[in-house]
Amino acid sequence: MDAGGRPVSTEPSGYPPATFVARPRAGLFATKDDVLAAIGSGSTCVLNALSPDQHSGERPTVPNGRAGRIAGSRNLPWHDVIDPATQRYLLVERLRELLGDVGGPRPSGC
Repeated sequence: MDAGGRPVSTEPSGYPPATFVARPRAGLFATKDDVLAAIGSGSTCVLNALSPDQHSGERPTVPNGRAGRIAGSRNLPWHDVIDPATQRYLLVERLRELLGDVGGPRPSGC
């Protein structure tokens, strides 16, 4: 068997138990203050990965949740950046086409 050209196995793995401790890396995440400062600045495009009906506010993002998006954000649904055949991110060239001329840093959220 293979998954997208990569080997897979049904055998149990031999990795020993371990403890994973997540540590945010500076510069990879935008804080609330970062996003608030970016809104309306013209130098940053805030993207979200919501479905179009969630972005427009027609459907809440979670059951009984608040509908809508960050004011001024642009919508690029998560499924639009995934190749349906391979379930991998699209090639960089295609991603650039999708992003167009959004310019500046791109904080994103869901």
